[in-house]
Amino acid sequence: MRQNNRYSNGSGIGLPLAQWVRLCGETLGSTADVALLKAWVQPLAALEEAVSITDAEHNRILYVNPAWCQLYGYSAAEALGKTPAKILNLDEVSQRILQKVAVASHKGGWEGELLNHDKSGNLLTIHLRTAPLRAPDGRLVCIQGIARRATPTNGSANGNGNRNKPAWMAAMGKLTPRELETFSWFGTGQTTKQVGQKLGVSIFTVQTHRTRIKAKLGVRSNTAMCRLAFEWVAGGH
Repeated sequence: MRQNNRYSNGSGIGLPLAQWVRLCGETLGSTADVALLKAWVQPLAALEEAVSITDAEHNRILYVNPAWCQLYGYSAAEALGKTPAKILNLDEVSQRILQKVAVASHKGGWEGELLNHDKSGNLLTIHLRTAPLRAPDGRLVCIQGIARRATPTNGSANGNGNRNKPAWMAAMGKLTPRELETFSWFGTGQTTKQVGQKLGVSIFTVQTHRTRIKAKLGVRSNTAMCRLAFEWVAGGH
């Protein structure tokens, strides 16, 4: 269903226009850049994909469309002026690759999957595409992000169940009971420190379990492992 292109306060921004312009002016420091931003956001409100725009220097959210609010559960008023790291990104899950995403976004754009959480704390696997937004003189002004829920890889979405069981799930039997417990805690969005507290072990021990889990499941990054853990827990295991 196509999103309504008006927010509840009657504007296409989510804040009274004067308040939004003031926020953007304080962040961007240029009335010309604010005018550019106003032009950029006009066609975005009706899109079904979740769109956000952040300033290039501080990564503060300057615009979100209604689909973004629906995806993450935050109102525009709650999101504007914040950074994605403050309200969406997971410590020790996606934080490690945020710098890589930022560098690529400033140059030409980045595309991939991240684990985020919504306002209620629910884990979300999203597919994100970013692109730089530049002034006519080539100056980088903002970064646009377009997000949607990532397609599950556990084979259940098309009704085939175990017949499409991916290699990582077939390898779950290689995990020791302690590794499986560690994996499951990561699937609930716990940080390394929190998992250690749950298990009553040191962070170093959790990191050792995590390294072994990644090797057995055939993944390289902590983010990839946590996404699989999320799918495992979400599937009722």
